[in-house]
This record gives sequence, C-alpha cells and structure tokens, in this order.
Amino acid sequence: MVDIELPERGLHVLLAWDAGIEVVAPTAAGGGGATAVNAVLAERGEGVYAIVYNVASIDEARPRLERQGAELVFEETVPPDVVRQRGIVAADQPSFTIRQAQFRDALGMGICLQELTGEATAPLPS
Repeated sequence: MVDIELPERGLHVLLAWDAGIEVVAPTAAGGGGATAVNAVLAERGEGVYAIVYNVASIDEARPRLERQGAELVFEETVPPDVVRQRGIVAADQPSFTIRQAQFRDALGMGICLQELTGEATAPLPS
C-alpha cells in the first residue's frame, strides 16, 4: 500500500495497485480534487467514487464514453519522475508515465481511463 498526499489537488490517496484498490479522501486544504470528491460525498455519501479502466490508448477509448453521454471532468499526465516522487515505484525501479482521464457518466458514476507508458510495466492486475 502506498500512502500519497496530493496537496495541490487537496487529496489523500491510499494506493494498492496489486489489489486493484485506490482509496481517495479530500483534505482540509481543499483543491480541485477535493472539490470534486466533496461534491460526490454530498450527493451520494461514502462509496465508490470511480472505476478505473487501464487502456492501451485514452484517445481511442474516449469517443466510446462520450457517445454514451460521459463528460470529461479531469485529465492529467503524471511523468515518471513524479510517479517515483509519489512512491508509486521504488527509487531503484524503472518508472512509467500515468495518463488519466476522469469522466462522469450519465448516471453520475465516475469512470477513469488510465494509460501507462514508459520504461516499466506498472504493478497493476491485468
């Protein structure tokens, strides 16, 4: 389990990629991520925030979600050095780039497309 503070986003994340679980909580500091998470908590209470799908190409997967009425709410690219800084990979391991696109579907469910590229294969379940 990796414990990650993202003060610029206002989030605290516990990440267990080997188990396929990510626990996200807003922090008191606030930020764009905290605002989004707090809105979901206010509307639906605690529970599933988003389902993450690992895809070969976000650009190829995005149109399918958009045709089904999903709206893009957040997109980011995390370069290998930041992946390493956040402790997602050990300092002595090859790193990778994480590209994510977060959508909200027509029913309000979060759907995150995640594309991994670079020197290493992420420790994710297939």
